[in-house]
Amino acid sequence: MENYIENLKALKLELETLATDWDKTHNTLDANWVGVRMSSKKWRIAKKLGLKRDGYYGYLLLSKSVNSCGSDFAHEVSQICAKYDVWTSVSEYQL
Repeated sequence: MENYIENLKALKLELETLATDWDKTHNTLDANWVGVRMSSKKWRIAKKLGLKRDGYYGYLLLSKSVNSCGSDFAHEVSQICAKYDVWTSVSEYQL
């Protein structure tokens, strides 16, 4: 269980780093929202990580609106999530 929590912490940190750096390096207009959520069944783990529960999406590891290359950002997020042995779901919506 501790390994699972450590994986989630590392995943969250990597996603936050990507989200911060993304706006600095991409300049084309393609507005999207990308969210990474974890299972609502794992609410105890989400609380340990300090995640807040969104009324519609559940517990989000990442919630980011981007104005540039949104589909590419979602693809990068999916690749990062695939590296970790945790259950996550990546959602992308064009704004």
